[in-house]
Amino acid sequence: MMDELKEYEKRKRDMVKLWEKTFHDSKRYIDLVFDAYFTLDNSFVRYDGDRLIAALLGVSYLFNMLEETGDKKTIIGFYLCGLATEPEWRRRGIMSQLMEEAEMAAKERGYEMTFLIPADDQLREYYHKKGYKTSSFMTRTEYKRPFDLSDRSVEKMNIYTIKDFFDKDYFLKDLAEECRKIDERRNPPSIVHSSEDFLTIMSENENSFFLTKPSFDPKYPILANVRAVVFPQPIDNKKDMVRIVGVYDIENLLEYEEHSQTNNLSRDVSKREIIDEIFLKYGYTRIEFLMPCSDVKEENGRVVPYAMIKPLGESVNSALNQNRNFEISLMLD
Repeated sequence: MMDELKEYEKRKRDMVKLWEKTFHDSKRYIDLVFDAYFTLDNSFVRYDGDRLIAALLGVSYLFNMLEETGDKKTIIGFYLCGLATEPEWRRRGIMSQLMEEAEMAAKERGYEMTFLIPADDQLREYYHKKGYKTSSFMTRTEYKRPFDLSDRSVEKMNIYTIKDFFDKDYFLKDLAEECRKIDERRNPPSIVHSSEDFLTIMSENENSFFLTKPSFDPKYPILANVRAVVFPQPIDNKKDMVRIVGVYDIENLLEYEEHSQTNNLSRDVSKREIIDEIFLKYGYTRIEFLMPCSDVKEENGRVVPYAMIKPLGESVNSALNQNRNFEISLMLD
């Protein structure tokens, strides 16, 4: 047991260092990912002596998918992330071997697909040669502030951050569970986050906020009054922009429908209210919505490729052969 604990601690520590060196994410973000998802069974590594030279992490996700018969099926996907190799060890086929090991392990464990999110087109081509197909897309829509908010206030708009309720653990757990239920009702094939996923996302997006009805009273449990939970993600190299990577609305205020043209507000009043309140909350000049979509027939470059999928089971293989797109929104990618 002690040897396994030592191996766990060493491998986790080594992978965190390699991830930080390769992707330049903040230590807080990396620690969050590894604290939530790292296990020995889900990590695939290569050492040269005592030095870690390559690694990847696998994370389990549930999906809902509608079969040709009309029956709803739950399948499990294995998300491969943090694929990293020390520079002097690249182009030797090491990462290809690790990917094969991860895919073999996934198939033995009953997963029906592996998937990953390439950082650029070059990597997308690399993964395509290994049997991955781009089958997940996102709509990327940008709004600029076209109205004056000088006479508005946070109190007037009734915006409260999730951070305001961090001391009420029961509330966060209830809210995460409600988000899970909403996620589960989305049209398949789509990812279904667990309550634990949402708690992790809330921890990462400490400034996430929920919009409420006018009757909101912060002194009492308010889950029944929550109108929408928004997950904003400030962008380090874009100080004038905030990215919205998830909206979980109890009253269907913001669907994943076709957005309006860039820089124009949607005609949907509820969506306009949400955009208005986000501008007010953050004081940024631009908002970027990045949402999963299943229809890629949009124009003007607003749809961008996202996850790539490799089928390991017949259900997923059949869906890909029918050119069905998967809705994947990880928020922690």
